Amino acid sequence: MKEKMDLLLNEIKEKLEKVNNLKDLNELKINYLSKKGPISAFSNHIKELSNDERKDFGMLLNNLKNSAQKLFNDLEEKINNEILNRKLEKEKIEYETIKWSKEALIIKCTKRKIKIISSMGTGNKLNPTLLEICDIRKTSYDPIAKILIKKIIKISLDNCNK
Repeated sequence: MKEKMDLLLNEIKEKLEKVNNLKDLNELKINYLSKKGPISAFSNHIKELSNDERKDFGMLLNNLKNSAQKLFNDLEEKINNEILNRKLEKEKIEYETIKWSKEALIIKCTKRKIKIISSMGTGNKLNPTLLEICDIRKTSYDPIAKILIKKIIKISLDNCNK
């Protein structure tokens, strides 16, 4: 019986190597770990065993279930991490694009002494009544604004020295 369990675990490993998305993973997980799956089918053989053999068989069956569950959980974590990393990379690109285009516009306006209005630090604000119009140096909780403040001060100082 142990050999059959080992073969089943190897079969699961082989099939998991081909899985690269959560949908396929969940289908495979249901096929193997459900009550009608091949792992649960092993428990039907307990009736045929003596009391001494049942204890050993139960341990083997629990080890099989736990090993299979760990394989599924590990792959699920890996796929979820890949999905998250793709999302973060995409958001990083979007953030960098916004940051640099906004920065370039504000710096050009500052150099030409053109007044500009920009919404700094207003992302994810739920109450629009808290929005204030103020100097960029009074902006808080916005990483883009912090960078721009330093650059604008440097540009202003450079213009004063000319």
